[in-house]
Amino acid sequence: MPTHYLITKKLVKRYPFLQRTTWWIEGLFFRMMLVLVRLLPPRQCIGFMGWLFGLLGPYTQKATKVRKNLPFVVPGIQGRELKQTVKAIFTNLGRAAGELVSMDKIWRQRDKYLEFVVDPVMDEIIAGKPVVFVSAHVSAWQLTCLVGAQFGISISTVYAEETNPYLSKLFARLRSAFRTRLVPADGGIRKLLKELNQGHSVGLVVDTRLDAGELVPFFGVPTPTNTVVPRMALNSGCKLVPVRAERLPHGRFRITVCPPIEVKDEGLSRGEKALAMATELNLLFEQWIREDPTQWMCLKRRWPKRTPIS
Repeated sequence: MPTHYLITKKLVKRYPFLQRTTWWIEGLFFRMMLVLVRLLPPRQCIGFMGWLFGLLGPYTQKATKVRKNLPFVVPGIQGRELKQTVKAIFTNLGRAAGELVSMDKIWRQRDKYLEFVVDPVMDEIIAGKPVVFVSAHVSAWQLTCLVGAQFGISISTVYAEETNPYLSKLFARLRSAFRTRLVPADGGIRKLLKELNQGHSVGLVVDTRLDAGELVPFFGVPTPTNTVVPRMALNSGCKLVPVRAERLPHGRFRITVCPPIEVKDEGLSRGEKALAMATELNLLFEQWIREDPTQWMCLKRRWPKRTPIS
C-alpha cells in the first residue's frame, strides 16, 4: 500500500516532520469521505467515487507510474489518447474504491448485483481440497473475494497492511466485507502453506512486480514475476485457479472462476512447471487487460527500469 496518498515520498524524505501530520490529515480525509459515501446506494457511491478519482488522480504521483506502464500495453500511446486513458484508469480506480465501500450492500443484494460463472472442473475442486485462487488488479477485482461466501469455501485472503496507522483500522473494517480470513502479506509463504494445510483455500492478487521474482514474459517483455505462488500450489498439491470480476451494464458484476492453470508435461522439474504456470497466468492477465487497458490498475512500476519499449 502507498506510504502516503497526498504528498510524495521525496517531500517526506526532505521534511521528515511532515509524515505524522500528513498521516493524520489523510486519515481524517478518508474517514470524512467514507461517512458521506456510505450513505449512498452502491451505484451512486461507485459513480461518485469514480468521478472524484478521475478528477484528482491524474495530478497525483501515481499518475507518473501509470504513464510509464501504459506504452508497454498500448504501444505508441501518447498525447490526448494517453491523457484520456490515464484519467479513465483513475476513474476505474475510484469505482473500485466505491465497490469496496459498498461491498456489504452488494452482497446483501447479490441477486440484484452479482452473477457467478464457474468452470465445470471447479465443481469437484470446490467440494474437495483447498485451492490457490489468483487474480489481477483488473476491473472490480476485490469482488473476487465473494467466491468464498457464494460457494461456502473458507478462503484466506492476503492483504498489504497500510503504513498509515490512522488508516489501518479503517481499511481493516472495510476488508471485513470480503467475508474471508484475512492474512497480512508480511506473513510470508509459510503462513499461506499453513492455511492450506489447515484446509483453507488462499486468495492472492499476483499481477504486480516482484523484484525477487523470475523473469517471465509480460506483454512481450521479460518481467520479474511471482513464481512462488505456482510453486506453492505444486508443493501443496492444490489447483492454481484464476478468478475474474467484470463490471457489467446497469451496475451489475460477473465473477468468473476460470479453469485451473496446469502443466501436463511430467518431464519438467517442479521449478520448470512453476515457471510455465506463471507464463500461462501472465498470458491470461494480458488477455484481460488488452480487452480494456483502462480497467487495469497499473499504479506501480511493472517493468524493469530502463527497459526499451518496442
